[in-house]
Amino acid sequence: VQDPKHAKKTARNQLHSGAKLLVLGNNVMLYRHLLTLAQAKNHAIYIRDVVNVDKQDDGAAYRLFHSDVLE
Repeated sequence: VQDPKHAKKTARNQLHSGAKLLVLGNNVMLYRHLLTLAQAKNHAIYIRDVVNVDKQDDGAAYRLFHSDVLE
């Protein structure tokens, strides 16, 4: 069992590893969804969280699983 911080980073990095989608309960998240959110004004996800990512960035993993993103 992973600690929550490590689990978030692992799940986030799966979208950047060539995986087609990430399953979250009854919903899915695609890479293009992240890109669309990152390009929106005043959103919790930044373009640097989606393009040329730092896979060890705890903040980016936190932002990805923030309630604003998961809605």
